[in-house]
Amino acid sequence: MRKDTGVDGNAQRIGQMVWMLFLKIFDDRESEAELVQDKYKSPIPEELRWRNWAADPEGMTGDTLLEFVDRQLFPTLKEISLTTKPSRANIVRGVFEDAYQYMKSGTLFGEGVKTRIKEKLLTECDLHTIVRMPNGVFAPYTGIKTNLLFFTKGRPTKDVWFYEHPYPPGAKSYNKTKPLNIKEFDAEKAWWGVAKGKIGEPNLKKRVENEFAWKVSATDIAANGYNLDIKNPHNADTGPGDPDELLIEFSKVNAEAATVLEQLKQELASALGGAE
Repeated sequence: MRKDTGVDGNAQRIGQMVWMLFLKIFDDRESEAELVQDKYKSPIPEELRWRNWAADPEGMTGDTLLEFVDRQLFPTLKEISLTTKPSRANIVRGVFEDAYQYMKSGTLFGEGVKTRIKEKLLTECDLHTIVRMPNGVFAPYTGIKTNLLFFTKGRPTKDVWFYEHPYPPGAKSYNKTKPLNIKEFDAEKAWWGVAKGKIGEPNLKKRVENEFAWKVSATDIAANGYNLDIKNPHNADTGPGDPDELLIEFSKVNAEAATVLEQLKQELASALGGAE
């Protein structure tokens, strides 16, 4: 399981899998129903059935797939008609109404929406600084990284300054007993600079790049699809991490996913058993 930016731990990654597993299992059950029921009719529109878009190894990928899920699959299935096979239709509709709540927060395939929001931010505001906080700032509640965005409304962005906040010496993460300390921001304060006569406005002209700070033009960001997850160019790529730790993490996530899948199979079999 890769660690996608903005995905809050293993529980959220598993949550993303549920609706896909549901459609796959639902399709398998429908295949069984079609064998024993001559006039079986699926409550799911033909083009949205798993077999017709996900089962094809040469099927949709990338932006085409994202557009399909965002604009067609979810809007249709969360409001599916209940006139045909009401029990099955109710099951499908309930699953996608719940899953859509995740989608609204951008945790499923909401990249198209997020891209438009970031484009609007850079064209209508001056996003002059992004402070990238490390993992664990909000531990134990979440371990994801946090970005602090500083912008001024009313003018477009020319350049974005990034500042990667480091852990204090000797620390590898934050936790409940050793949280982030306000004094750690002294380095940012010294680097920030203040424009004369403009309260809160940074003096961008006096900023310089260092091991923690770098600048990226808005033109380059736009050319890269408005992706703001830009790594520090002054840090060497340390790779994906320690192999032993990755194996432990993978085993843990795999076991959790297997448990969720088994529970989903049992619940779906029970629900569909009464919907024949």
